[in-house]
Amino acid sequence: MHNTQTPLRSARVPASQVERSLRSAGLFMRLGASAGTQIAKDFFRARDVDMKSAVLSPQNIQTAVNSLKHLRGAAMKFGQLVSLDESVVLTPETAAIFAELRNTGYAMPPKQLRQVLDKNWGLGWQKQFKSFDVRPIAAASIGQVHRAKLKTGQDVAIKVQFPNMRRTVDGDVSTLITMVKTFGVAPENLDIDHYASLARDQLIAETDYLQEADNLRQFAQYFAGDARYRVPKVYDDLSTTDVLVMSLENGVPLETTRDWSADQQKRIGQDLVDLFLREVFEFKHVQTDPNLANYLIDPDTHQLILLDFGACVRISETSLNVYQTLLNAGITLEPERMKRIFVDHNLLPPELNAAEDAFVDQVLNTVMAELAATDMFSFAQSRVFDLLDLNDVKLYTALLPHENLPVDLIFTQRKIIGLILFLRSLGASLPVTQMLKVYENRG
Repeated sequence: MHNTQTPLRSARVPASQVERSLRSAGLFMRLGASAGTQIAKDFFRARDVDMKSAVLSPQNIQTAVNSLKHLRGAAMKFGQLVSLDESVVLTPETAAIFAELRNTGYAMPPKQLRQVLDKNWGLGWQKQFKSFDVRPIAAASIGQVHRAKLKTGQDVAIKVQFPNMRRTVDGDVSTLITMVKTFGVAPENLDIDHYASLARDQLIAETDYLQEADNLRQFAQYFAGDARYRVPKVYDDLSTTDVLVMSLENGVPLETTRDWSADQQKRIGQDLVDLFLREVFEFKHVQTDPNLANYLIDPDTHQLILLDFGACVRISETSLNVYQTLLNAGITLEPERMKRIFVDHNLLPPELNAAEDAFVDQVLNTVMAELAATDMFSFAQSRVFDLLDLNDVKLYTALLPHENLPVDLIFTQRKIIGLILFLRSLGASLPVTQMLKVYENRG
């Protein structure tokens, strides 16, 4: 991300595994002490003791957020994997921790930033710049972004990784698994080890900024000749595994387009949907992070500017077949056919009780009926969102797949959910069926 609206607070990011482990141990002690106090109060007041409520008290949630956001890294990535603003994977209380971690955190102070840059560029690197703003304009799970101007005059965005991220990933992930298991905050049928492992592998991949540079170049090639999209240019001579230098792209945040005209919003929505469909069915290479801050809009040309390519996955032939089968079935507008495909591909459990089965039928029937009723599907007015009671944790955990899903499917599903939620907030009405038919039987 290249822009932020509020200044980031500075705090030294723990660089060694020992230091990070000590912080995690301190967090466990504080959570345990706080939970113990609440349990004791309940006991002496002759109340039923609720271990989970004690652990997940508002005070403990804030304690966890304040501790984990100093660590960044795996805690942030795990939060990105298990939480979206309006999705339920963990309990609501646990999701609240990771949701806040997505949106808060600390940046490296200037001294620590300089140490990282000295290590990557050598002493005297300042001579290559006319200016370098030590105040970050954005921060993410494993790094922060700075604005600078090269001696040659170009404005650049410099993504600087927090120190020793790769070497601390395993320890951080182990800490998170232990925390979730110890306090029993994951659904019983969720294989936390599997999904934490996916977060670990994805985080390690994202710590290689040279790989992200390759992704930038590849997506620039994909969009060659397509004026709807723009990708930053990579400065190879300054980029390393831990530092990525790109052209600074100026635009307005995607969130601001909610106030644009209906025609402008329709164009943005179509460009986003078409971008995703091309990623899956043409490029077989998807940028999976649904964070809106990864996009800007050029207000003059209406170009969609794509900023962050760390969280990219290649679509396997197996997953491509799943998406192609779902798309082909979807455009027939047959709910029962869609439901069979969800079950056949392990996207729904094979056995549901009557209430769960009725809920799935109601959602699918509503979506298909609305798509059949008009050429323009209204994300803002669709009744399907009224069916989703996001506080019904028991229902949603029952609908979680019983089989472990592959990484490309998991992260691509996050992209789909994020896209749908944004289109709803945008109030877009799009010719969804018509757009999907372009990709019918591509496999």
